[in-house]
Amino acid sequence: MVWARFDDGYPNHPKVAPLTDAAFRAFVTSVCYCSQYLTDGLMPPVTARSIARTDAVESELVTAKLWDQKRTGMWVHDYLIYNPSRAQVMAERAKAQERRSKARSPDVRPTFSQTSSVARRSGVPSHPIPSLSQDPPPAAGASPPPSPAAADFFITEFFTAWEQEMGQLLSPAVRETVLDWRTLHPAALPVWASSAIKRAVVANARKLNYVMAILNDWASKGAMDDASIRTNGRDSATDPRATEAAAWSNKHYADKLAREAAVRDRGPHTPG
Repeated sequence: MVWARFDDGYPNHPKVAPLTDAAFRAFVTSVCYCSQYLTDGLMPPVTARSIARTDAVESELVTAKLWDQKRTGMWVHDYLIYNPSRAQVMAERAKAQERRSKARSPDVRPTFSQTSSVARRSGVPSHPIPSLSQDPPPAAGASPPPSPAAADFFITEFFTAWEQEMGQLLSPAVRETVLDWRTLHPAALPVWASSAIKRAVVANARKLNYVMAILNDWASKGAMDDASIRTNGRDSATDPRATEAAAWSNKHYADKLAREAAVRDRGPHTPG
């Protein structure tokens, strides 16, 4: 679990106090969303609209400089200054896993203090997320926070395409599966995420297992680049490697359905 950071003076902050109740709720929700899904402060447009609920609330937060509208999506202002980045959280989780492995005990778990140590080591201050006219100076000896450009755009692309193409909100199971897969395949391009989801929709197979089968196939081949899978922002229907990958994933899913149907047809097992 990752903790979003707010202090007890947050409601009285000069940027926050004038907000309407709806805008206040939307901003807190946006910070919690970015912390939960490790987006480094980025919200896909569809998510930002869902959180704001109305154009008036979205405009209010942008005007108050609590949300920043950019080409890549909507960003929580100065999120990475006051919260640990995805890379820091994942590194801390890896260390916790290593500690558990060495201890060989199921009772060893990463604690709140262990997770929060990421923030302390990175010089994260304890004051509210919104900043005043000038950003606070970095702590002595601390490296500057990652820029929005350092965000993992594969994760952003996947989450955005999942909500827009699948028409489904992200569940914790989907989020954890994708984050774990991304850790194992850091070289995967963002275009893989949206293209795999689109192929699942076209095949009328709106299942996470189907999408992951496509991604695993492309990762095993290691030859799917941006030029071969996308042309002018759209999937290339003529690329032989993309066609081969789609055919394999379609057959994989069809075989899976056939196996499940065979089990259902046999009925429950009755001992002889």
